Amino acid sequence: VPILDRLSAQIPRGKIYALLGANGVGKTTLIRAILGRLKLSSGSILVFGVRPASLGSDIPGPGVGYMPQELALFDEFTIEEILQYYGLLYHMKGSDCKERIVELIQVLNLPEKTRRIDRLSGGQQRRVSIAVTLLHRPKLIILDEPTVGVDSLLRHRMWQYLEDLCKTYEEARSASTVAFMSSGTILKESDPNILMAEHQCNTLEEVFLQLVTQTKSINNKSYDQNTCNTTQLYDNNCNNEKFIDLTRVRAMLWKYYILTNRRPLFLFMFYIIPIIALISMQLTVGQSPYNIPVGLYNGDTQPAELSRQYIRSINAQYLRLNEFPNSTRAVQSVREGRNFMAIEFSENFTNAFNARLTDILEMSDDDLDNSQIKLYVDMSNIALVLFVFKNIFEAFERFSHSLSHTVGYDLYKYMSPVSIETPIYGRVELDVSNHFAPSIIIVLAQCLPMVLSALQIIYDRKNTSLERMLVAGVRPMEFYLAHVTQNSSLIIIHVFSLMFIAFKILGVTCLGSYVNIYLLLVWQALLGMSIGLMGALILSDEVSVAVFCGPWSLYLLTSGTSLI
Repeated sequence: VPILDRLSAQIPRGKIYALLGANGVGKTTLIRAILGRLKLSSGSILVFGVRPASLGSDIPGPGVGYMPQELALFDEFTIEEILQYYGLLYHMKGSDCKERIVELIQVLNLPEKTRRIDRLSGGQQRRVSIAVTLLHRPKLIILDEPTVGVDSLLRHRMWQYLEDLCKTYEEARSASTVAFMSSGTILKESDPNILMAEHQCNTLEEVFLQLVTQTKSINNKSYDQNTCNTTQLYDNNCNNEKFIDLTRVRAMLWKYYILTNRRPLFLFMFYIIPIIALISMQLTVGQSPYNIPVGLYNGDTQPAELSRQYIRSINAQYLRLNEFPNSTRAVQSVREGRNFMAIEFSENFTNAFNARLTDILEMSDDDLDNSQIKLYVDMSNIALVLFVFKNIFEAFERFSHSLSHTVGYDLYKYMSPVSIETPIYGRVELDVSNHFAPSIIIVLAQCLPMVLSALQIIYDRKNTSLERMLVAGVRPMEFYLAHVTQNSSLIIIHVFSLMFIAFKILGVTCLGSYVNIYLLLVWQALLGMSIGLMGALILSDEVSVAVFCGPWSLYLLTSGTSLI
């Protein structure tokens, strides 16, 4: 269904034109088309004889002052800062901008210029928004409901000074021409007093209701070739000869600098969350488990008691041995969850093990069975199983070396045909922190820039400040350049702090080049920023960002660990 239907209007230069109509009739669509933010599928719009957003037009840009229905301000800015920011976007000289700020503060009865926007009342914030619109003295002013929340005295002063358009029908009497809009077309336009006299109404609202009723009773419209439909216009600034205006880029970088410093949540995300995450990793999964309860039944009764010699070889810091009077009770303690594993030595372990050492080929099946150390393990926690087995085999290695001087040869090599040499990658030691650290670092390096990048754009888009900047002449490429530059500077510090905390403070092992790791992490962070930028183009709010980034962080967390 076409949004604008056979709409025709001509607005004279230097006159006030009030466009009135109910919600959803196409007023905002028409305004965006005039501003060059939408293009028509048919028909045309000329502003000062030039199509908006075409070569030779300064709309969007300094030729127009636009005040959206929303405030479209940055709450963290002061009154002076927000006006200086738009002054830079409009290429105003510093002295001219300062003089204009003083003038507008007086005319609009604004508080002191150092007051922050978020500390102003609703009416004061709307007046600041009006000041932004009028700052550069544009030749075309478009105001969308400018006097919401403004007191009547100040409203009168605004009309006297600027002859502004107002929200209500009665205030529109101050306009030179009033046009009533419904269903995407102009019902009627004329001098407001003439309209009220012609329709014998006391208010413009009554005139509008009469016109709507008459139009609906005539016929149902059919759309012809003059019908205007609209589609999005993405690059809205064809009038600027420069591909990138560095002044506007510098203005947006200044904006990001102020917002970053005054939004502690962003700095918290970037610099405090990594510290908390890495320290939490080190204190939880990063610590080697110790004092693991292990049940022990030693039935060996021989005088030499090789079983006791082996037990002394077990590292008591990691495995806490709890002795039981028989094998049944030791195994039952594992079933009940009181011990993680049970160790059993047979009654003839020492003699059977000596037989294994002297002549293993002549051993009986009973001696072979009695010479074994039996383990009853709870295999439900595979990570803990690996750690316990590692300690059991290390204990056997120490036990074997302690017997080597007795038997006259390297018992461990004799008993074990397998030898684990120096690892190609990683270390023999089972260090859980070195296993988890790469995934944690990659998640922090990529996901935090992703979330920050998406939230920055969504914030600007939700409060319509992005739309206002584009109407002020900012090109999408300039906006993205400033966005990438600002986030890249944060990423450089972010990645450095990640590596410093992980490697220097927490002692995560690094066997490669710090430079290569730093460059890879920066690349990961830039990738995250790009994904966040892409997500912000399709997402609408902060909850969507969380849903979007959550699965991605889980994917990275379970990815490979070959970085370090």
